[in-house]
Amino acid sequence: MPLVKFPNRYATTCGNAARPDTLSRMLLVSVCFAVGAACAFGTGTAIEHTVSAGNGGGLRGMLRLARDRRWLTGAALDVLGVALQVVALATGPVILVQPCLVLALPVALLVAWRLGAHRPSARQYRGCAWILAGLAGFFVAVGDPGDADRCSTASGCWSSGATSPS
Repeated sequence: MPLVKFPNRYATTCGNAARPDTLSRMLLVSVCFAVGAACAFGTGTAIEHTVSAGNGGGLRGMLRLARDRRWLTGAALDVLGVALQVVALATGPVILVQPCLVLALPVALLVAWRLGAHRPSARQYRGCAWILAGLAGFFVAVGDPGDADRCSTASGCWSSGATSPS
């Protein structure tokens, strides 16, 4: 039994009762886009961090980054992450989409390692395991995300911009 209950607005999609298989597909699409957004955010953050680590600070350092293709690739991945998050929020409830974005942290850790950062320690791997366990526990506590509200595109854009990791 879920600890939190939300009203179901999917049932009145376009004035018709939504079929359960349609709801399941919408939630699957939403989760796929949310995980894609997390991967884009995590990869973009790892690339930006790796490139900017040896760049130095100040205005000149920022101008150098603005011309560096690798850093621009990371920024483009952040923009892609926002677009994927908006689609996820448009097709699924906020309570399902936003928690999935925490997956950007393990992605960033592994991508940074592949880009030449130090190998993740056992402590960092445990941290990733705790993130996954916490996410699973959250979804168990919430229950059926199909009972939650869908976000409008405008509020999805605002939420994406306000919560993007970079």
